[in-house]
Amino acid sequence: MRTKLLFGIAATGLLAASASAQDFYATNNLSAANFGTPGDELIIYNFQTAVWNAVGVMNVGGSAVVGGIGGLDWAGGVGNGPLIGAVSFGGISVGEIYAINPADASATFLGNAPADMADLAYNPVNGKMYGT
Repeated sequence: MRTKLLFGIAATGLLAASASAQDFYATNNLSAANFGTPGDELIIYNFQTAVWNAVGVMNVGGSAVVGGIGGLDWAGGVGNGPLIGAVSFGGISVGEIYAINPADASATFLGNAPADMADLAYNPVNGKMYGT
């Protein structure tokens, strides 16, 4: 039931919990270069219309998360639990993992994986999050 979408060069998408399955939460990794923001934006992308809206810059206490968020998945399955994001490149330390509030893009540092994660996937059968 989890669908991924890669659009542009550096955006990773995630199926949102809509009945029509058209809205995706994604990261705009190009925001600093293209829009003058301090870091990655959390966006909602509508697959059907190709329109996206920024939720906000992913931040911890108002300071932008350093590095590019490459992996996103819901901690409790599609649309449930917090949205978990993994820094894939350019972070402060290796394997940074954050819980991201989908309403305002605020983030809470959860810990570090042994390596940077390019993608995340939640397995509802065993309740575990996996990274690559």
